Amino acid sequence: GDPGNGGNGTLFSRESKLGLSGDFGTVSLGQQLSPYILAHAVTQAGTAGHFWVNRIIMGGGLNAAAVGPGATFQRGGFFIPNSVQYTTPSIAGWTASIMTTTKNGARDGTMPATTVDADKYTAYNVSGSLAGANLSAGYQSRSSTYSSWVVGGTYGMGDLTIGANISSHKDQGADAVGTYLISANYALGNGTALVGGVARNDRSPEHTLTNIGIRHDLSKRTFVYLTHNRGTNGAISSLSERGRYATTGADNQNTVVGVAHSF
Repeated sequence: GDPGNGGNGTLFSRESKLGLSGDFGTVSLGQQLSPYILAHAVTQAGTAGHFWVNRIIMGGGLNAAAVGPGATFQRGGFFIPNSVQYTTPSIAGWTASIMTTTKNGARDGTMPATTVDADKYTAYNVSGSLAGANLSAGYQSRSSTYSSWVVGGTYGMGDLTIGANISSHKDQGADAVGTYLISANYALGNGTALVGGVARNDRSPEHTLTNIGIRHDLSKRTFVYLTHNRGTNGAISSLSERGRYATTGADNQNTVVGVAHSF
């Protein structure tokens, strides 16, 4: 798997899970999208390309929450291996999810050693609607490594949908990094929409990431997009260059053409 996908750079780093659903809710096992990452995604108004992923990286967790494999088997970027997740049934329009990981072997060089919980991952998500707004809040933590939270939502006004969220990420031994985002999606008709967003963090100097683009739905599950991203003060504009992220530096920008399909 391409490490640019937010996974762990192994052969397969997307979702692979089994589950059981019923009146009690849903229980699933395997490699799964973190409910914290889902909270980020659903509180942005349809921004296209890698913008929202870059924004999470800009918010902190460069070496943990959104980047490559770590020292133990549980590290997995957005898609968490060896995880157990429970999602409640809808209660008055609201649902909650909780994810945790099983114990696994710590690495001793390239081989598993003891079964420890030093890399345990836990995440939560609560989502629902209030006064016409779709709201979501998420939290994640990895033992002795990092913790993060995000709160936000989207609101539709005819052809225009706006989104906003704020988040905070703290690596162990470092100061917390806070960010905020405002995004918009304007439907032009026939499955085409203009999208854009701007995010800023509270580093010194602060980083700003802007995005503007157009997307076209080919079907309910597939869309194509053209987007232009710009990062300031060392923030990356292309996910493929995430290893070059710096706390200070030059502005950079890129234009991306792509297609996305939901399975």
